[in-house]
This record gives sequence, C-alpha cells and structure tokens, in this order.
Amino acid sequence: MPTTASFSPPPGDRELELTGFQHLARGEYSEAIETFRAQWDSRIELQESAGVWIPKGGPAHNLGICFLYLGNDAEGLSWILRAFTEDVIQESEKRRCHHLPASRVLRGICGVPEARLLDVEDRVFELRSNAIMWMQRRLEIPAQNSIDGIVTQCSAYAAYSFNNDTKVTGLIASSRFRDAERICVEWYERLSRFQAQVGARIHKGHVLFNLGLSQVYLEKFSEALRNFRLAFIENVLSEATGEDATTSASYRNLVSVFDVEPAVLEDLAAAVRSAAAVQAILRPEELDQHISLAGSQRARPAAEYLVPKYGIETIPGTLDKRVFVGGGYALMPILKVIREEVEHLGFIPIMATDTVIPEGRYEEYCIRWVQNCRYAIFEMTLNGGHITELNEARNSKGNISVKEVYMCQDETRRLPRTAHGFLKEHKEAEGYVTIDELRTSVRRFLPT
Repeated sequence: MPTTASFSPPPGDRELELTGFQHLARGEYSEAIETFRAQWDSRIELQESAGVWIPKGGPAHNLGICFLYLGNDAEGLSWILRAFTEDVIQESEKRRCHHLPASRVLRGICGVPEARLLDVEDRVFELRSNAIMWMQRRLEIPAQNSIDGIVTQCSAYAAYSFNNDTKVTGLIASSRFRDAERICVEWYERLSRFQAQVGARIHKGHVLFNLGLSQVYLEKFSEALRNFRLAFIENVLSEATGEDATTSASYRNLVSVFDVEPAVLEDLAAAVRSAAAVQAILRPEELDQHISLAGSQRARPAAEYLVPKYGIETIPGTLDKRVFVGGGYALMPILKVIREEVEHLGFIPIMATDTVIPEGRYEEYCIRWVQNCRYAIFEMTLNGGHITELNEARNSKGNISVKEVYMCQDETRRLPRTAHGFLKEHKEAEGYVTIDELRTSVRRFLPT
C-alpha cells in the first residue's frame, strides 16, 4: 500500500487543530466541527495530490466527539469508527491500535462489543492494500456493513454513556463525589443490561474505574478497592485487543493508592486468563467471588493522598510560588509525583482536582487557575482537556513558564504509543523513563 514514511501535515494543519480544540473546550461544537472538517479535507487533498496515504484519524476522532456532544449519536459513532479504521491502516500488524483514543472510546464509552470491533479490524487489515480504500474521500470503507450494524446497535447507548462520562468528569472535578458515584452505579447497571441485550461482552473497566475513583474521594475504601479490582479484571479480559492490563489506570491505583503488590496482581491476572480460557466471562463479578486480594493490600489514610479543597478566592501561596500541574487524570499517580516534587522544592502545586469549581464552569475555572500561576507543568502522555490549559499557558507572552513532560515508550526514548498531535509536534517536551527522571526534570525546571 502506498504510504507516507514521515507524515508532514499540510500548511495550516496545526492551526486548524488548535482552533478546533479551543472551540471544543468552550463548548462551541458546531464551530469545532467546521474546523476539524476543514482539517480532514486538507489532509484528503494532500493525500490525493501526493498519491500516498495520509493519516486522518485525528480529525475524524475529533469530529466524532463533537457530534456526540451535539447529541448526533449516529454521526458521532460513524466518525469515531472511521478514525478507528484509519488507525488500523496505519499499523503494520494487527492488534496494535487499541491503545489509541478511537478504540478506547468505542470500547470503553460507546459500548461497542470488542468482538465486533476486532471483526472490523480484521476486515480492514485484509484490504488495506486496496487503493480505493485509502484514497477515497467518502466514508464508504471496507466492512461498511459491519460498521453500519454497529452504529444501528450501539448509537443509543453511546449517546447515554457519553453523556454520563461528561457528567461524571465534571462532578468529580467539582467535588460532587456522591452524585458521581450515584451516576456510575446507574451507568454500570444500564451497561450490564445493554450487554445482555447484544449478547456479547462489552468492556466495563471505564465505568468501574470511575465508580472506584468517586468512592476513593468519599473515603469508601473497601468499595473503591473492589471496583478498582473489578476494573483490572475487565482490563485483563480485554487483552485480546493487544492492551496491557498493567498499564491501566486501575492497576496503577491498586498499586499506588492501596499498596497492592504487583506480584499479587500478576497472580490475579493469571487466574483471570485461565478462567477466561475455559468459558466466556461476561461480568467480572463472576471471578471476583472466587479471587480475592484480602490481606494483600493496605488502604492508606485519606490524608496521604486527598488534598483539602480551596476556591479561587483563597488560592494558597503567592503568584511567583504557584505551579499549575495538569495532565490526563488517568495518570493521577504520576501527577501526584509531580505535585510532591513541586512541594518538596518549596513551591505551591495547583491541581484542578484540589480546587472547588462551580458546576458547569470547569473550563473557565481551569483557565483561571493557570492564570494565577507563574509556572505550569503538563504531563502530555495522554490527550485530554488539559490541552486548553496548556494553550492558555503558552499564550501568556512569557508570564507563565511552561514545562511539558511525557512517559517514554521504552529505553530508546520513543514517543509513547498514545502520542497525539500536540506531543508529536512540540519538540520542547521532555521524555522520562523512570520516576527519578521525572523528578529530576521538575527540579531542573523550577528555580532554586
């Protein structure tokens, strides 16, 4: 298949992406759609003029998210499935693209059964050498019948689930943990019913993790531990997609928050794999009744990792001592390492999760937090809402010193497999392989 060895985006591509994200962060979804569609069209034009396949998964994924925000669930799901096929075309081997946003959103939020997504992947991979597939402008693609079936079957649940995901994120950010817990319980029950309706396993780790996270903040430690454990079991059951359960948020929180030994989780994963090899496991509770971590963990006192909340009027410290810490909340243990190092150096770390944010004003207040800091450190391994805060810091005309870090894929210091457009194109970002390297990077950045 003709392909581009080193993708150089068309002129104005990065500006379109940044503008699209700014519209998205402000809730201007129609304007964001117009911008991301222009980015999609410009890449199509480059592809047709150059005669090589050009990656288009980024704008396709972002278009899907915008349509979901607008309540156009079928259109949104179609675009995210298109992004998934773009990811498949880009990989040289099967089961190499499920760590990317499209697959994660489709499986974790939109309720697409993993077996159906793997079927689409197999079909696209078989025909990826077909020039008609990669040159076309329209959405008619290999496995279109399968994709249409997924949209018909899953679009209604996808709309419900996406709406819940948005609500829960906002509720946790604004410290309304009890409401977040209630929605997650209802969400999990609805997902279980939907799974029974479609008759195929659907990944449930995302919902269970959010449920556990809300319970951690409510100091319901035994419930949180169980739901993180169930989420980890779900991640192990999803390893057919090529994902590694030991890189999941549930694994990191079991280890960092509840002190579960990695060896214990390795034994748990082995037991789950053995059971799944004998029979289909549709609910993690089927295994949790027989596999326990009792006696292998210690729930830390809340004071060790829950920080008192403060408002914009009572922001601690002075401007020159404040350091905004941003990043994907799925990497919360890493963000807390950065926060600890900032505190150790005598500065005041400011994290959105430590603050009081009025309901419905999350983006506005995050920008205000950034504006009230002299320094900002962003963990860029994952894409997310912190891109808006990063842009605010970058556009401060030197008033805010910015440091970007990311988790290297391996000792060769390759970008992580989750690398997104912002990370790939911003060369000043600094990679780290170990926690010690991350701490050293923070120390070099902040003045002593």
